[in-house]
Amino acid sequence: MGQVEPKKSCIIGMTALDIQLERLDMNLRRLRYGFPGLHREEEYHILELTLLSYVFRLSNVGINQKPILVRLASTVSCLEFLCEGPRNLSASAKEVNVACVEGTTSI
Repeated sequence: MGQVEPKKSCIIGMTALDIQLERLDMNLRRLRYGFPGLHREEEYHILELTLLSYVFRLSNVGINQKPILVRLASTVSCLEFLCEGPRNLSASAKEVNVACVEGTTSI
């Protein structure tokens, strides 16, 4: 019966930036979930990098931005939990949070 061909539809149209961001996301997930005993500060930094990768994804033209905005809001929520409230967020995380609440991509 032959070899199964990999799906090409997910690769078509991906730019070098998309591929690098996908690798970054994968490695950040490995760091976050692969080491269950991380300190709050370490997890906070990983989540901030995750937030940054989502912001970079918004720079792509022609993508559906709603799922990325949902991921941004979810990540900001995790950051707020780690910081014990929105007042302790970094300036960039606060700006992303405001943009998510407004539902805009003016980050």
